[in-house]
Amino acid sequence: MNRERILDLANKLEALDEKHFDMNSFMRMKDDNQDVLGPLEFNTFISGEGENLHKCGTAGCIAGWTVAYFGRKDHPRLGSAWEYYAGDLLDLSELEAYDLFYGRWGEGPTNLLRTKTECVEHLRKIAS
Repeated sequence: MNRERILDLANKLEALDEKHFDMNSFMRMKDDNQDVLGPLEFNTFISGEGENLHKCGTAGCIAGWTVAYFGRKDHPRLGSAWEYYAGDLLDLSELEAYDLFYGRWGEGPTNLLRTKTECVEHLRKIAS
């Protein structure tokens, strides 16, 4: 587990406006409810793009923002399922990645109802 990167992600997510965080979608435009990126388009998605994506109304989940902030075109999991690729970027096992990105932790709702605040708190908890 890359605790430093997880804490960095928590800080970046905390700084996002609530409208740019949506655990129900990897990465999408808020207006049309469509995924902006998919595995076939990933080769056009570069590291650092996350710093600018929120300016155009894009919303994403933990996995989406992980790839947006830390993704690399030369990563061996490029084109695989987003949660596995994002999990690799945070040095998580596949089970840890699944639990994190699908909101399967603690009490209460699963991913569809997790708030940005809950996710940031959970990221900080697992990194401690």
